[in-house]
Amino acid sequence: MADIKIAYASEADLTVTNLHDLADEDEWMSAKITNTTTLGFSYQIHVRLAGTVTAGDVNGYSEVYLSSSLDGTLFDGDTSGSEGDYVATLHAADPDEGTKVMIPLGNVMMPSDDTTAYEFEKTFTVPAWKVPPDFVIVIRNKSGDVLAAATNLVSSRAITATSA
Repeated sequence: MADIKIAYASEADLTVTNLHDLADEDEWMSAKITNTTTLGFSYQIHVRLAGTVTAGDVNGYSEVYLSSSLDGTLFDGDTSGSEGDYVATLHAADPDEGTKVMIPLGNVMMPSDDTTAYEFEKTFTVPAWKVPPDFVIVIRNKSGDVLAAATNLVSSRAITATSA
C-alpha cells in the first residue's frame, strides 16, 4: 500500500499592479487562479499589505475574499478574472453586495495611527471543501489610508497529495 503525503507547490506571486496605491474603502481583484490542472485540494493565500507614512486608523484592516467560478468566466460578485480595481457593477447601489456572495477568507489587521510606514502580513488557508476550479482573490482596503505604491504582495500555493 502506498503512503499518501502532502505536497506543497511553489509559491506563485500574483500581479498586484492595481493593488499599489489602493485608496481606503476601495477594492482590488487578482487575475484568475486556475486549479483545473494543479488540482490542489487546498490553497494557501499569502497577503502582504504596506501602509504609507500618513496616519491611518488605529483599528484599520483589510478584508480578503475568494470569488469562485465553475467555468472560469462567470465569477461570484461579478469579478472579471483579470487583475484590477474591483467594482460590483451588478450591485452598484450597495457596493457591499458584491462581496456578500464571496467566500470570506478573513482580515489583515492594519492598526496604524502614526506616521511610520508598516507592512502587515497574513497567510490564509482555503479549506478543501471551498476550493473551486477557478477563483479570484478580492481585497477591500479599510485601513483608513491609501496602500503604499510598492511592496504589496499576494501569492498562492497549491497543496496537493502524492503517493509514494
